[in-house]
Amino acid sequence: MDYGIKQIIFRLISYAEQLGVNSFKITFNPDRAVTLTIGDVNVEVKVDNVSKIRPNCGFRQTIFCLSIILRDKAAINYLKYIPNETINAALTVYDALDLAVVNVLKSLFDSVSLKIALSNYWLIREQANYSTLTRKNFNEYFVVPMIRVIEALCLKNQQEFDKALDVALLQHAAFYNGEKTGFGDPNDLYGWLSFGLLALSVHALDSGLIVRQLMTILQSP
Repeated sequence: MDYGIKQIIFRLISYAEQLGVNSFKITFNPDRAVTLTIGDVNVEVKVDNVSKIRPNCGFRQTIFCLSIILRDKAAINYLKYIPNETINAALTVYDALDLAVVNVLKSLFDSVSLKIALSNYWLIREQANYSTLTRKNFNEYFVVPMIRVIEALCLKNQQEFDKALDVALLQHAAFYNGEKTGFGDPNDLYGWLSFGLLALSVHALDSGLIVRQLMTILQSP
């Protein structure tokens, strides 16, 4: 990849991450001035009405993944300690399975907490009652393979990581094929690139593992 294009991509990812973190800061500080970072500039902003600014569970996961990709420790720590109760105060109420995934991501940098979060995720998944076929397929094709990758990361097992990431990439492509009812739209942003798998690949590299499938992740399914 051309170095200039790479720099532009990472700059755009950085802006997206900053906008996401800023939205949380505004939401959780109503009627108070907060310092927001935009590019390399810090600005003080006060928003009187934050009722329409409600970052949801999926949004939080995406911004968390962008923070991992950028290796932005400050953003990671900020997002990690946002209480789950504040997410359920948003316009859409999320169930235990959504929040279990959040807890896994929050625990990614603590092996002890991660093992507990992974165990809790599987217990909650066993009792999951999916409201739609699309939601069921999303969890089975998108979320579960990602959790398997995290389990391999937790063990720092190169062979299991390779296998889990291969399966996750195939399942991601299968979910966004756009040919079946209850599956994702291939034109969706998340169909073009799995931010979750890219974030886990960055974390794997930082953990001393090899990511042989990195270019596949960066391609459209």
